[in-house]
Amino acid sequence: MKLHLACGVNILSGWTNVDLEPQEASVIQHDLTEPLPFPDETFDFIYSEYFIEHIAKEDAHAFIAQCFLKLKAGGAIRISTPSLERLVRQFQYGRMDSWRSVSWIPSNRADLINQGMTAWGHKYLYDWQALETLFRHHGFISITRKSWGSSNLGVFNGIESRPNNGEIILEATKPTSAQLTTKRPKVSVVIPSYNHCDYVAAAINSVLNQTFQDFEIIVTDDGSSDGTPDIVATFTDPRIKLKRFEKNKGACWATNDAIRRAQGDYIAVLNSDDEFLPEKLQKQVALLDSHPEFGAVFAYPEIMDEEGNVLPVEGQQRHAGIFYESNKTQAQWLSRLLQTNCLCHPTVLIRRTCYDAVGLYSPNLRSLPDYEMWVRVLLHTNIYIIQEPLIRMRIFASGGNESGQRPDQFRRMYWEHIPIIKRLLAAPHDLWREMLSHFMDVSELPQIENYQRELEFSVLCTKINGLSHLMAAMQVLSAINDDSEEAVIPICRIYNELAAHLEFSITPHKTLWPLRV
Repeated sequence: MKLHLACGVNILSGWTNVDLEPQEASVIQHDLTEPLPFPDETFDFIYSEYFIEHIAKEDAHAFIAQCFLKLKAGGAIRISTPSLERLVRQFQYGRMDSWRSVSWIPSNRADLINQGMTAWGHKYLYDWQALETLFRHHGFISITRKSWGSSNLGVFNGIESRPNNGEIILEATKPTSAQLTTKRPKVSVVIPSYNHCDYVAAAINSVLNQTFQDFEIIVTDDGSSDGTPDIVATFTDPRIKLKRFEKNKGACWATNDAIRRAQGDYIAVLNSDDEFLPEKLQKQVALLDSHPEFGAVFAYPEIMDEEGNVLPVEGQQRHAGIFYESNKTQAQWLSRLLQTNCLCHPTVLIRRTCYDAVGLYSPNLRSLPDYEMWVRVLLHTNIYIIQEPLIRMRIFASGGNESGQRPDQFRRMYWEHIPIIKRLLAAPHDLWREMLSHFMDVSELPQIENYQRELEFSVLCTKINGLSHLMAAMQVLSAINDDSEEAVIPICRIYNELAAHLEFSITPHKTLWPLRV
């Protein structure tokens, strides 16, 4: 049984087609803001293309709730909708011809954003995070983003009827009765694995040997070529769930996939070559249970070499010293993160609600996705560090870790650091002012009514004077498209100061800089 909602002229053979204004007698006439006229658990598949953006947000909640009711247990839904993020990006760069395949070429940037948001009956456009959160809120699981015309389910493969315009396409499933009645674990330990056949068994055993046992282990193997997933498959503990990617996609893809499959209230992230110390989960669960004001809890790492030998004190300090932080206020943490990443990713235990609020890891970042995540988390809530080692982190002498100290890594980190710094522009007002106060006397800054935050950000970056900070400030100022006197004079002055600092700052980094300077 297959249900096609808001079918328009695209009437699918073998489907129950529904539309407000039927084009053929076989199509059921129905207003989709009202309850669907079918018994619950009738359909195996539901499809809707370019509809959800035409109803208000509250109607969309009711619509997705109805889809959940009408699907059978284990049934799947596929939704496509225009991407708000893509539209904003087109506005930013003035891409008026982006929608030429559907004969829409607005005359200016204002038309582009306004018509994209409100023309054709649009009422609410989604980005991926908002759409994923909507489906998870109504009980769907296995929520994945799909490419145009592509699906692992044959019934959805090639189903899109409109030209590919970068829309968001989401697939999700309704849990089975067994999944609904199974007790959810307190903690989900997610393990993205890749070519760690020598270490992955020790990583899993370090979780199985925890003093806290209310957990599941979610492993997503990122297309390993050395038999790593075969080793995972030898474990018989039913709490271990393995999924294999056919090809390598990247650590963020594997981590996000594991988080999406996780059922726990708390999420722990474990690299497949690292190990938990025995009381890791017990101590961190107790902290989060007793302190709802913290969204995540970290710890210190203990460093081991490739053979599992714990390094002496000097080695610990060299590799882990940056993580030996004391606890701080939210603004103090953001001020510290503005300068460097001082939070150790594989030590984290984080509330699932944090990921729901801020989104998952950015696959566009290869070296610093955890750094960017901590900025997002700290813009949302505060964190805590248990000031003792709770994991063992493996360091390879060859620099083989993704964060290894190699020239190519340095170059990549410079570029990835820039958008992370710019994320701080989203800080709430009081948090932003408190953060600024750690670096400067805010009262001495000139006042620009419409661009005060950009001005303060640029001055802040100049004071820190790091190469990535100066580049971030230059990008922020150059994006201001305003020729008013109020904007031009102070912005040009700050821009010139930044250029002078940048010329000085680049000089020591010539060997790391990817372009000739």
